[in-house]
Amino acid sequence: MNFTMRKSLSKLSVIITTYNRYEKLLKQIQRVKSQTYKNIEIIVSDDCSTDETYKVKDIEGIKYIKTPQNLGCAKNSLYALRKALGDYVIFLSDDDELIYERFFEEAVKKLDNGVDLVVGRSVTEYKRELFKKEYPFKKYYTSEEFLHEFINFGFFFTDYFSFSSMIFKRDIFIKMKPFTSVLEKEFGDVNSVDLSNIIKYVYSVKNIFFLNNIVYKWKKPDEDSISGIKKDDITYQTIQSVTAACDIYKFVGEKSKELCNGYLKYIFNAIMSDYEQTKNDIHFSNLLNRLTSKEVYIYGQGWVGLKLKEFLEKNGIEVKGFIDDNRKGENVLTFEEFKYQPKDVIIANYKYEAIYKIYKKLSKLNIQIFDLYGE
Repeated sequence: MNFTMRKSLSKLSVIITTYNRYEKLLKQIQRVKSQTYKNIEIIVSDDCSTDETYKVKDIEGIKYIKTPQNLGCAKNSLYALRKALGDYVIFLSDDDELIYERFFEEAVKKLDNGVDLVVGRSVTEYKRELFKKEYPFKKYYTSEEFLHEFINFGFFFTDYFSFSSMIFKRDIFIKMKPFTSVLEKEFGDVNSVDLSNIIKYVYSVKNIFFLNNIVYKWKKPDEDSISGIKKDDITYQTIQSVTAACDIYKFVGEKSKELCNGYLKYIFNAIMSDYEQTKNDIHFSNLLNRLTSKEVYIYGQGWVGLKLKEFLEKNGIEVKGFIDDNRKGENVLTFEEFKYQPKDVIIANYKYEAIYKIYKKLSKLNIQIFDLYGE
């Protein structure tokens, strides 16, 4: 791709939103200061913390601001964005980890030379173990190509990158009215703004660079849901999640129909899967009563699979490993690798379409197959 060289040294605004996590915030600030690119402003936006967060204002190079009242993460991000002066902007959380020291330098170089968005890899930490899902990303994308990738990998972008592993052009980002929702008046703050921010921005630009280095690590809480809380409230989850499609459709119009349809299909499945996870104990116990083997494989190294492994091992069942065609790691096999050494398998998934596809694969093998819906 041909881009025009930019001679000026561009400024990057690094926004860290924070609330009552002073010690973790200090570590994130240190990681930012360790970046090789130095023309940055570090904005710490304190959402009315009651701990020692205010002390960071004494750290050299920190632009400390405090919200007039507790706003929540999205509105805090918007509050900080209005104070930012950089050509480019990145939004970091106080409790995750920026881990690639050359990320800012490499990203700014690309942005200065005509790229509109830089996306870096992220990795997920769960109980001190790292999880990375494989996907054949290219280096350069048009807007249309990158949006098509969202459909291909099923919209669950945090398996591959995060909002905090993306660096935006500030002026373009502001114009798309970020961190707001068309449904705010009816339902208040919603938690799908990261996705709608990303999609609206991608629709607004032309050239995207994907940096296939792991630049960011986010830590998954032990209890997870689509929006972070209230897994058992399907209505709440629907409001929180479908708002992204409403915002995208309002911003883009009918040309986003295919993408929004794909997202809604994904999210309805995800919400119901999330709901079933609230009943893991029941599903797992019923499964234990049906098992006839003391050695099994689990198909799916997702969050359900990880929790199932813990449960089975506590109850004397040896988990020989996982089968997963997208994730890599120790004791993780693809189906092609597994079929030459078949053993009994448990499908660790609550999504009917996924279960059906896995059954079609496994039914060709001479093994017992169990799923979490069985009686």
